[in-house]
Amino acid sequence: TETMIEFNKDGAFSGQSNTAAMRVKIVGVGRAGNHCIDKLIIEGFGHLPLVSVHTREQALEGTIAPEKILLGKRSHRGIGAGGDPELGELSAMEDGDRLKDMMEGS
Repeated sequence: TETMIEFNKDGAFSGQSNTAAMRVKIVGVGRAGNHCIDKLIIEGFGHLPLVSVHTREQALEGTIAPEKILLGKRSHRGIGAGGDPELGELSAMEDGDRLKDMMEGS
């Protein structure tokens, strides 16, 4: 079953009656995901819990997200996965504990 959740600019949920207990964190992964997070901030949704995640340190430096996570720093030294999904997955697994900590309470 799919459910559409909509936010107004106050961060309030609409269209759901049982959303009072729901906690959401919006995570943008990679170049496109980080762009979406930046766009949400520019459009006035910066008060929502927004996170940018990337394997390339320079890409994270260019985002305006309030919370940023660099994946695969040990294995890729911050130079990124180069669009290779397998390297991206390995980076996420390498930093799985950091990702779990980031999602705590969501």
